[in-house]
Amino acid sequence: MKNEDAWVMSLAAQPLDIGQFVGESDQGAMARDLISRSDIIGLGAAEKRVIGSIVYGVRQFPYEMSVFDGVLSPEESLRVSKLVAILKLAQTLDKSRKQKISKLRCHLDEKEFVVTATTGKNIQLEKYFFQLNRDALKKVFGLEAKLRIKRTSL
Repeated sequence: MKNEDAWVMSLAAQPLDIGQFVGESDQGAMARDLISRSDIIGLGAAEKRVIGSIVYGVRQFPYEMSVFDGVLSPEESLRVSKLVAILKLAQTLDKSRKQKISKLRCHLDEKEFVVTATTGKNIQLEKYFFQLNRDALKKVFGLEAKLRIKRTSL
C-alpha cells in the first residue's frame, strides 16, 4: 500500500458514520455527498470524491464494485475498490465499538488473508460481521479472508 493510500484510508475511516445523523434512508450516499460538497482544507475535488466513495462503499451491503461506475475514473474505481475492501473488513473487527481485541496479527499468502485476533472477551458480533464482509476481499483481491481467534484468560 502506498503512503498516499494509507493517508486516504485514514481520512475515510473517520467520517464513516457521518450520514446516519442526517436521517436519510441511504446513509452511505448522504455521507458521500456531504464529504464531496464540504470545504476540507488540503483536499481537492478529486480527493473528496475518492474519500466520499470509500465511505459510501464501506456502508454498502453486500459489496458491489459497480456502485462506482460513472462516478469515478477506472483508475479511481480500482483504487477505491481496494481501499473499501480493506476498510470494510477492518471495521468489522471492532463492530461493537468496545475494543475487545487486545492483539491483532495479519498474514498474507497467495490465496488467503488470515487475521488472528487475541482476546479474552466475547467477539461473536465481530466474527459474524467478518464472515458477512469478507466477500469484498474475495471480489477485489481474489483472497479468502479467515479470522482465527486466540483466547486469553481475563
